[in-house]
Amino acid sequence: MGDISHGGVFELRLNPQYYDFDPSGIAHNVVYIRWLEDGRLAFQGASAWPPDRLYAADIAAALTRTEIVYKRPIRLSDPVTVRVWVTHVGRSALSLALRFLHPETGLEYARAEQSGCFVRRSTGRPIPMPAEFWEFCRSYLAQIGLPDGGEK
Repeated sequence: MGDISHGGVFELRLNPQYYDFDPSGIAHNVVYIRWLEDGRLAFQGASAWPPDRLYAADIAAALTRTEIVYKRPIRLSDPVTVRVWVTHVGRSALSLALRFLHPETGLEYARAEQSGCFVRRSTGRPIPMPAEFWEFCRSYLAQIGLPDGGEK
């Protein structure tokens, strides 16, 4: 499991599997979505509101946007780390930046941005961010030097 360090950047070492790759040994584009989810959920798990706590409170984090820019292919033998950090926080929504990197060289394989909001699981309707998670985000933004809204 990763942790939030390095100026508010969360880092998680991924463990790509053989089935993540096409016959030519290159990571299939759809697997990046799963790896984004792995990084985002691990980042959330390091916060005051891990996924199981949200679930118990009838809350879900719903993605509203995902964008990936592929820089170079990830090959079967390549080690991969995903880095995650918050770029914007609103009262009910937040945005994340994610990078897929070679852990030793820092070579960038891909970059992504995700946005989402919190919803009541039982109704599917958007809700304000839980107060404790909001405070975690505000503290986090202060740690990395961004104002409350996350705008640089």
